[in-house]
Amino acid sequence: MRTLYLTTLSCFWVFAVFAQDISLFEYLKNNEIKQIQVKADFDYILAHKYADTTYKSNVYWTVNNEKHKIDTKLSLRGRYRRRVCSFPPIRLNFSKKDLEKVNIISEFDKYKLVTHCDTLPVYEDYVLREFLAYEIYQNLTDASLQVYPLEIEYIYKDNEENPTTITKKAFLIENEDELAHRMNTKVYDGFLPEGETKLENYETYLVSLFMLMIANDDYDFNTNRNVCILEGNHFIPIPYDFDFCGLVNAHYAIANPNIPTHRLRDRVVVQQYSNNEALKKAIEQVLSKEESIISTIEGAEYLSKGSRKDIKKYINSFFKHLEKNPELPHHEVITY
Repeated sequence: MRTLYLTTLSCFWVFAVFAQDISLFEYLKNNEIKQIQVKADFDYILAHKYADTTYKSNVYWTVNNEKHKIDTKLSLRGRYRRRVCSFPPIRLNFSKKDLEKVNIISEFDKYKLVTHCDTLPVYEDYVLREFLAYEIYQNLTDASLQVYPLEIEYIYKDNEENPTTITKKAFLIENEDELAHRMNTKVYDGFLPEGETKLENYETYLVSLFMLMIANDDYDFNTNRNVCILEGNHFIPIPYDFDFCGLVNAHYAIANPNIPTHRLRDRVVVQQYSNNEALKKAIEQVLSKEESIISTIEGAEYLSKGSRKDIKKYINSFFKHLEKNPELPHHEVITY
């Protein structure tokens, strides 16, 4: 009787572990779901890509030979990329009700999807280079957005019997509130005043050094441009959207016109460093991760050999400069 009781209790415990709710991001990762389908009236959506509206769509995936369908609302992201891309980035808002049906937390129901911009192969290379940028930053800190690679079949609702489809590489970005929950903090709601001294800290300098590493000047801490701010004991900026950086080197990207003349792959010191102790600590952290960052680049087999070689050379040039010139004067242009 005692053995039966223990066995029953053990089975219940195992069931409880596997039945507990997790986020959509964790669900995809834990089940190693690499392929999904997104069905929507893409012909209409892309023909009206300047409209700020949402569209009905469905997302499908298969787990253990069981196909799941989640109702979603789809919207387009990126004003500039709507002009230059035939297929702009996407935001997916998943049905809370449908998520709960498969034991997925409905609190985190909105996710950004980084897409291919256009159909030529080079655009998938841009996507994968940007994915690597996120992985590089994860070497520096846990306070970073997680990303998950996907192969997506986009199903056009132009013909239900024989629909048009395209399959492209993409990646999903962790929900910002999910990151805040993971970091036991919250997302700061609002803009920071100019000259906010709470941003003169180690975490801010770490972000700016990373941005310098990948040659990204398309960000602003005070206006939340391509960063979100976590608020706890102090402010922690979290960077995202790296497709305008020199590491990605997308042909449609342009250098920040508000910064002294430079080329896309040149590095510009955007941050003014007034806290020398915080800067020293951030530089030490970056330099200590040089080996692991280079290892991450070398292990990025989803990229071509040529792309890995180019990125490795590009990142090595940053470390060589930082080791010799740690002062980093404001608006210094480091040519490449």
